[in-house]
Amino acid sequence: MTKHSASNSYSDSPLQWHQLSAQEAELLRQSQPGISIWQVLGLQFLISLCGTLLLWAAASNVLAASWAYGAMTCLLPNVVFARGVTRRWTAHDALTSTASFFLWELVKWALALAMMLAAPRVLNPLNWPGLLLGCFVVFKVQWVVMAWPYAKIQGFTKL
Repeated sequence: MTKHSASNSYSDSPLQWHQLSAQEAELLRQSQPGISIWQVLGLQFLISLCGTLLLWAAASNVLAASWAYGAMTCLLPNVVFARGVTRRWTAHDALTSTASFFLWELVKWALALAMMLAAPRVLNPLNWPGLLLGCFVVFKVQWVVMAWPYAKIQGFTKL
């Protein structure tokens, strides 16, 4: 076991750490669960559906349709991206994985831009604030899902 030290920028006392054994590394992995991209997309879909139904019941059909289209402007490109980067042929080596990531990111951006540009033709009438809010809220779900396990570890959630 190798011990190292480093200075902490918040205090003058040095930090001590050591190289993890295989068992310690496994315990660390188990204590910090990973997040599946499909879980994120599932929650984005759920938020999209709930928001659409809520706006349809409480507001106008135009606002609900604009929200739904905005949510899908975020969700559908994310699904295409996730499908592209999780295919088996994209994980052969680091170069292929990196190139695949950037290719599918470009496809995601192009699809999102095309959907935004097509919005006035697809939805008539269109409520731009509703569309942008739907896109924004569904996009922000990614950050909430990524922060959730760490919030549970830190004790911020009591669920």
